[in-house]
Amino acid sequence: MENNRSWKLLSSEQLLKDKWIDVKSEIWEKPDGTIIKPFYKYGFPDYATALAITKDGKVILEVGGTKPELQVDIWSGNHPFYTGSQKIIDTEGRVEKFEKKYDFNEKLGKKKKE
Repeated sequence: MENNRSWKLLSSEQLLKDKWIDVKSEIWEKPDGTIIKPFYKYGFPDYATALAITKDGKVILEVGGTKPELQVDIWSGNHPFYTGSQKIIDTEGRVEKFEKKYDFNEKLGKKKKE
């Protein structure tokens, strides 16, 4: 005599299905005869975890969504403002005027331009 110890699906009803989630209400019978009602089953059909990886292979961000790949050109690791390589181009002297007005060169320990 074979001992079948698996659960048996008695009924299943689709409650919600869209691109984000799949929800079913099911009724199951356990091997000992106990009925599990309701048994909710959730699925996330198109959900994927996307990783932001630098050119040298370092993982910098993990995000979940429906797109398996995200193309990111600028992030804090390569943006000039955050890396300290930002250069201010000013042909009309507005930056110098601002720095002079608020005395930024002295506060930052920079030598004044002559």
